[in-house]
Amino acid sequence: GQVEIIGLAYEGKARVRGRLVALFEGTEEAGERRALYRLLLQVEKYSDIYMTRKMLRRGLGWTPGNNAFSALGQLARHHRDWLRPVEEWYPQRRGPFRQFVELTRHLLARYEVPLFMDGAWVQEDGLVARRQQAWFKHVGLGGNIRRMETDIALSKRMAHMMSQAPGKFTVPMALRWAQFLGMGGSANMVGAVVHSRLRDFLEDEPFWATVVLFLANQPMLEPTYVGPIVDYVYNQKFVRQQLPGPDGGVVEGPPPQPNFVMKGRSIDRLLHQVDEWHGDLTLDNYAEWEEWDSCSLRGYECEERDEHFGVPVRWTVRELCNSWDLAHEGQAMHHCVRTYAARCAKGKVSVWSLGAEVGAEALQKVLTIAVDNEKKQVSEFRGKYNMLPNDKKRSARQQEASRPLSLFAAQVAGVFAPVDGAGAVAARLIHPQHYP
Repeated sequence: GQVEIIGLAYEGKARVRGRLVALFEGTEEAGERRALYRLLLQVEKYSDIYMTRKMLRRGLGWTPGNNAFSALGQLARHHRDWLRPVEEWYPQRRGPFRQFVELTRHLLARYEVPLFMDGAWVQEDGLVARRQQAWFKHVGLGGNIRRMETDIALSKRMAHMMSQAPGKFTVPMALRWAQFLGMGGSANMVGAVVHSRLRDFLEDEPFWATVVLFLANQPMLEPTYVGPIVDYVYNQKFVRQQLPGPDGGVVEGPPPQPNFVMKGRSIDRLLHQVDEWHGDLTLDNYAEWEEWDSCSLRGYECEERDEHFGVPVRWTVRELCNSWDLAHEGQAMHHCVRTYAARCAKGKVSVWSLGAEVGAEALQKVLTIAVDNEKKQVSEFRGKYNMLPNDKKRSARQQEASRPLSLFAAQVAGVFAPVDGAGAVAARLIHPQHYP
């Protein structure tokens, strides 16, 4: 049986060479070899792990190291740090990867370890894997991940959020997820960030932190633009050019913009630069006329009298159904809602403008609202300069850049002081009574 085969491989007596024999031959010393033998016997007798020789963690696909033999071999290398005898482990759940998660915590953890950190054991053995395994052991003993030399520098907020990262993520994806959200990034965009080139640790991480911060400050950016932006930045700063040589051949030159920085860049200008480099984006189409049908939600109007200023306020919520209206909204509100045009045309998202008419003054734009048409819920809402309601840290500086308004209108359009009114109207937008 399998127990006999494991014993023969351990003793070096196996007649047929295979992955099991190679696994024992790859051990670095006798103690590791003995630990691997004990580990294989226990999982073969009591779990489903041993027979799962390929794709132990399905979410990673067919990648080197994502199999039971490799993962158990790497776990055996840490035998000196095992906290409990492997013979005392018996699986409580079904499924090979769930059982493997139980096993790693039995051997190496006294405290809770986020599920994504098991990705350290199901990748090809190497320097990167061993560093991440050290992080696993550190967290398992109750240590703070910030004390480890992670590629991405983590603030206290990021370290806290990292523990909440989805278990299906790899370790780099989880750290990037925490970095983006910790910088104030939108939950609506974080998926696009961690599935872009940023899913891996990259050369010059301090620079990429500025890219992540830039993206976090663009909550109205349509998520599908994240990948092209990141690819463009990577190409400009890090990819060496192939240039024509003097003899007609090709020589390698420096990257197009090796000193590329994010400071001072506007999202509109960057999007045009991405368009010039990546022809598939066709951002110029947003300046052309494109119209789409209204979604299944209705607009809304209401009028109320402001008790403090003694003037009537008329609130309106209006759907934007063409590319020019989106462009005008983005220009007036100083954000990049125009990038939603393609998804609006497909009916996946609708964009709404919340405005207020104060007394006899003209309509003032207050909030731009994005609605997921399938879920019938607001997915994002922002005011001028991407501000959230009552964003007092940024409102004073941005009000100075706005054109003069009456005191109350300035509060509505800049500080969002009457957030109850604005919030109530935004909430009414998706109330069932306003469905057709």
